[in-house]
Amino acid sequence: MGTFVSQELVLKKFSITNSVILTIFPEKEQRVRLDKLKLGCDFEVFTSSRKDDTFDFIINFNIKCNEDEKPGYFMDLGAVGEFSLKNCKSLSEKTERQYILFTALPMVINSMRTFIQTVTALSPFGSFLLPALNLQEIIECHKDDSEG
Repeated sequence: MGTFVSQELVLKKFSITNSVILTIFPEKEQRVRLDKLKLGCDFEVFTSSRKDDTFDFIINFNIKCNEDEKPGYFMDLGAVGEFSLKNCKSLSEKTERQYILFTALPMVINSMRTFIQTVTALSPFGSFLLPALNLQEIIECHKDDSEG
């Protein structure tokens, strides 16, 4: 079996930049459906090139959940992943973009998923498991927002 580790992409740092998680209790005793909470996600990518053939970028990813205040959790979270992409001069722009959107961005989302699950584990409604996100849709929405 082979090892599938990227030698080019390096995660230098992951940080939670803002974290607000509130518990919203129902007015009367009722079952709380965490799977019915509405999620909103967005991200920004900040880049810089260095002379040593390295491309550095930061992904700032934000999640908002339950703005209409249904019983469950209200969340407003932000996270930053700092990455380095080596040998960028030998990579095409398309390959660079694929590293950012299809490798680095999911790494940030997964780290945030773990954070949310851990923080809510001891909360009254139990762990909130961030559902699978439609990455293609998030990228398309971001592209539309950037052009608009």
